[in-house]
Amino acid sequence: MTQKEFVPVVICADDFGLSRGVNAGILELAGTGRISAVGCMTALPAFAVDATRLSDCAATIDLGVHLTLTDQEPLTTMPGLAPAGKLPSLGRLLKLGLTGGLPIAEIQRETEAQINRFVELTGRFPDFIDGHQHVQQLPGVNRIFVETVAGLNLARPPYIRVCNDRITSILKRRRSAFRALAIGAFGYGLQRRVRRRGLLTNSGFAGFYDYSGTVDFASAFPDFLVAAVPNTLIFCHPGHSDDELVARDSLTTQRDRELEFMAGDGFHDMLEKAGVRLARFCRS
Repeated sequence: MTQKEFVPVVICADDFGLSRGVNAGILELAGTGRISAVGCMTALPAFAVDATRLSDCAATIDLGVHLTLTDQEPLTTMPGLAPAGKLPSLGRLLKLGLTGGLPIAEIQRETEAQINRFVELTGRFPDFIDGHQHVQQLPGVNRIFVETVAGLNLARPPYIRVCNDRITSILKRRRSAFRALAIGAFGYGLQRRVRRRGLLTNSGFAGFYDYSGTVDFASAFPDFLVAAVPNTLIFCHPGHSDDELVARDSLTTQRDRELEFMAGDGFHDMLEKAGVRLARFCRS
């Protein structure tokens, strides 16, 4: 099989900026050709500290904004959504979206601010924009999100992550199918809005598994590669656990396990066996 016959997939490490340890792990994988995209939480302090280090890999991977509207502190003042200086839980944000209670102007300003912070600290526009905990798909948020991205008026606009896939592909993977279907259901509304605005999205989506620590990531990863098509996006959360991470997020030591596997000797062999190759997003 020649390289041209391998299916190109985007492997994206989420949450750069969540902590210095997460940043370090992601930079290790980027430097050794184990990922092809990095999503940045630009509102958080650790992003500002390490953002310039991304320039070393900007020529070989996609760099994007991982829009953060839950659990962390915002960049802007948000008296409606984050009155105490902390963004709401995912459940609370979803409820506000479903009931029409979202502070639209606040979310638009915060989205713009996080994109602008990326540009300010990296010196470039993002290749893509998505959302932490898939918030870009939520009712109400999806409209603000798409209109803000379209409003950038760039000759080469960022592509947008949608978190749905073909039902047959999800079932073939036999990995967290219910979660994939449930989260994917919110993706169809986003996908319609994206297409109406002439923006680009990934063609497939994978990476769901049980984060409790009872499932070995190395055994789960091959399932993500099943039924891949060009521009399938596989999301992951590698990193080194540190005190900053523990203070901010519940997903900790599982990130170490993901990093260990992806940095290991068998990673590229697994891709080859599955008939896929690591690639940046293809716009043609």
